[in-house]
Amino acid sequence: MDKAAQKGIAHLILLIIIGVIVIGAGLLIIPKLIFNKQPTKSTQVSQGSSDSYSNFDEGLSIRTPKNWRLVENSDARTQATFFAPKEGQDDKFIENVSLYISDLSAKPNVTLAEIVSAWINQSKSEFPDSFEVISQESASLGGVSAVKIVANAKDDVSPLKSMALLALKDGKSYILNYSAEEKSFAKFLPEVESLINSFKLEAQKVTWETYTSEQYGYTVKIPSGWKVTDTPSETSREISIVHPQAKALVLITALKDANLKDIDYMKSSIAQFKEKLENDPSITKLGKFTDKVEGSVGMFAVRGLEKREGAEWYFEQRGILSTAGKVVLFHGAAQSTTNKAYADVISEIIESFKTD
Repeated sequence: MDKAAQKGIAHLILLIIIGVIVIGAGLLIIPKLIFNKQPTKSTQVSQGSSDSYSNFDEGLSIRTPKNWRLVENSDARTQATFFAPKEGQDDKFIENVSLYISDLSAKPNVTLAEIVSAWINQSKSEFPDSFEVISQESASLGGVSAVKIVANAKDDVSPLKSMALLALKDGKSYILNYSAEEKSFAKFLPEVESLINSFKLEAQKVTWETYTSEQYGYTVKIPSGWKVTDTPSETSREISIVHPQAKALVLITALKDANLKDIDYMKSSIAQFKEKLENDPSITKLGKFTDKVEGSVGMFAVRGLEKREGAEWYFEQRGILSTAGKVVLFHGAAQSTTNKAYADVISEIIESFKTD
């Protein structure tokens, strides 16, 4: 295989990886607002009413009350919001329950009492003239010890009432917050309590979809919500499959090599791939490189650890070469903090790729 082509492929992979790396994380202990009226224009709203909400990354699930509407990722801090049915055309405040999750691993000694105190203090700053805690008591959320707070406040529309459950587990804070007009608080409370009781912290299964490109003639399985981008050129085709928050990705590069006509050239090309990986300064750890040739097809695979822009990524590199002059390269990667969850997902994406 032409070395210039190899260099171009590696450069593409590096650029895409650097482009999607997320560096650092804010220490968001509490939501900025405790009363949500309705979804913003930028939200992604599920079609109709969804029976449940599950989050593979966070390992949790919640049942959606009948006729309620689920909005996922309604802002940068909110994982999901469940909106009650409108009470009429003039209903200006839509009762809702929002889920907030914050990664507090950078502050390992934080306590639930501190989170509760911060939540109350910030709520007071949001509603300095009207916020009032009505009650505070011990509770449970998904089998985890929690604190339940019921509070009143007032905005420019009407008197409001909220009920929040705050919990802390494995370096993450979980907040489920019910927001309502005071006059409607009791009306929706049974459904809200059912939603809260359905909250479960347990491993979730990946929901798979089949992505089909009729234009380029391939299919590949992807987890729901992941984005697929095709980038064709005169000499190659690049396909990127990226997690919504760039926690993991799979890059597929297909190209033609006019010199790839015999087994000896194929073996030489595979050896060049191995040498390039071994000499890549960004790779901090390289596992066993395996390769084989079966008939007119050669294959190789290796896993390792690479460092890009200060972040560590576990990667899986595979290649398929044919004496018909075709080469397909796969590069799957996940941030070191999420590799355990996504290693098998990455492998399944790669193994599902098929061309016409």
